[in-house]
Amino acid sequence: MKRNFKLAAIVCVTVLICLTIAYLLALRFWTQRTAVIPVKPPEAAVFWTGTISTTNGWEFKLENLFNFGKQNAGSLIFCEKTRQLFICFGGKDDDSFSQWDLDTGKCVYTSHAGKDFWQCPEAVSPDGKYLVITRAGRGGSTPPFSSPWNTLIINVEKRTVTADLGGLGSIYECRFNRDCSKIWLWTGANVDGPVVFALDGKRITNFASEDFPRTQDPVLWDVPLSKANLNEYGLYFKDASGNTNLLTKDHWHNNYWRSKDGRIIIASNWHDEIVIWDAKTLREIVRKRITNHHNGGGWVIYDREKDRFLIADPSYQGTTYLRALLVTKQPPL
Repeated sequence: MKRNFKLAAIVCVTVLICLTIAYLLALRFWTQRTAVIPVKPPEAAVFWTGTISTTNGWEFKLENLFNFGKQNAGSLIFCEKTRQLFICFGGKDDDSFSQWDLDTGKCVYTSHAGKDFWQCPEAVSPDGKYLVITRAGRGGSTPPFSSPWNTLIINVEKRTVTADLGGLGSIYECRFNRDCSKIWLWTGANVDGPVVFALDGKRITNFASEDFPRTQDPVLWDVPLSKANLNEYGLYFKDASGNTNLLTKDHWHNNYWRSKDGRIIIASNWHDEIVIWDAKTLREIVRKRITNHHNGGGWVIYDREKDRFLIADPSYQGTTYLRALLVTKQPPL
């Protein structure tokens, strides 16, 4: 009797396992036959260009300058004196760091670092001779990008490392002093305040932060969202009267700039938009969605010589463009 019961139990378990396997195979087959495969939108739908017009007399033009290829931009900085762009890219199998000439639209230099190795330019000296980058990942294949998670000072012309500052964590802000001989860093590893280094990596303890001017306009600053600050976060602007004005709460990283006449402020946000703000009337002019890849509006810099805003797309869908936003018409004051 016990033997028959044991045999029946084994048969039941075996049948149950066979039925489960058959169900899973049938489900997989049916899913493959009926699955909805999303169609990749055409490039024109991903990267919007054209004219932005408003009812109160403003007009802006967004146009492509050149494309960086099938990769996504990870960060972007610009030296006004040498007119060189420094940008990091994330590719499917290779992360790279490049220097581009803005006026010719040509790549000057690229260092390929390998897969899963992010290398971000943080600041370039005003004379264009030195660059600060951070590296994060498992390691690179091309010197000087051959070890993970360090902060480097690089000689741009020689493409050599003048100093390896070690692991400083995330860099919140990086500045050069006026004669481009020292760098000022506010990092995740230095919660008590900024640190200063000479170009050879020597730590400097006696310094004044006023000797290291900000690259961003001092009347613009962002307050991050945190557990301790759930309400008063956002991008702020101090007007001529000294009043603080909220521009937007959804700005994307620190990508915001003001035009040289002080009137137009451009910021990208997390909704793939650019937000255009009037610093004279203290009102938002317009916001326009310029991508649909759900990865932010883009990396924003400002070209003072040609009075235009430049935007690099952080896209994971197709070509990454460098685009220019120009003011083509504005109402009288």
